[in-house]
Amino acid sequence: MRTPQNLAQLTVPSALERMGDFSQSLDQSGNLIPVIDPSTGMPFPGNVVPADRINPHGQALLNWFPDPNVDGQSNYNYQFQGQQRAPRINNVTRVDVRPTTSDSIYARFSHWLQPTSSWRGGWEMLERTFTYNDFAVATNYTRVIGDNMVNEFNFGWRHSSEHNPWASSFDINRNRRIDSDTAFPGDDGRDNGGDGSNTRGVVPYTLAQWYPTNNLYGIIPAMSFGAPIPNPANPSWDSRFINYGNDDLFNFY
Repeated sequence: MRTPQNLAQLTVPSALERMGDFSQSLDQSGNLIPVIDPSTGMPFPGNVVPADRINPHGQALLNWFPDPNVDGQSNYNYQFQGQQRAPRINNVTRVDVRPTTSDSIYARFSHWLQPTSSWRGGWEMLERTFTYNDFAVATNYTRVIGDNMVNEFNFGWRHSSEHNPWASSFDINRNRRIDSDTAFPGDDGRDNGGDGSNTRGVVPYTLAQWYPTNNLYGIIPAMSFGAPIPNPANPSWDSRFINYGNDDLFNFY
């Protein structure tokens, strides 16, 4: 099942801004957004940051964003509409046995699988995929002892899991728009090529981390941009990213 996501209309860095030139960066009212020199407290001359004052890590993060694809709008310069794909597979098998006229046995096996893929934040930052898996077994034995007495025994087991199918950093590093064909074979008609990445080593972004062991695949940090930038594209990561969970439930009576 495929469901269109909401149309994202956001602001991403322009080609000039990626080079430190903010001379054409305007707010929604058409006013120039001043870029302040922290050493003087005054705007940079011409609203342009000198090349020797540009932080290479910050510039690398700006270059990570997709290019603008909309002109003439005051509150956004980029739009994107993705889709959520959630194919569902449900298999159920039941076996009934009557060894005698007084005894009956059945066993039911069910398997439900749903790999769900969607764009994090509604734009082509990261196509995340979670696979939901559910397997269940139910058995019953019934014996008719007499006209007024029946003996019955039931046993059931259910195993549920959720996990991210990416196996290595290669799956994330291939491109910014991660090709979900890894989880959903077949051509979906989209161009999944590109040289973008979501990892620190390829962006490149090499500032030290407080807890690098918590960042298994070296994902770049989340970013937050506010006013006066209208509708900024703010990268963020799902808290369940690269996560595995399993549950088992038993019952008998």
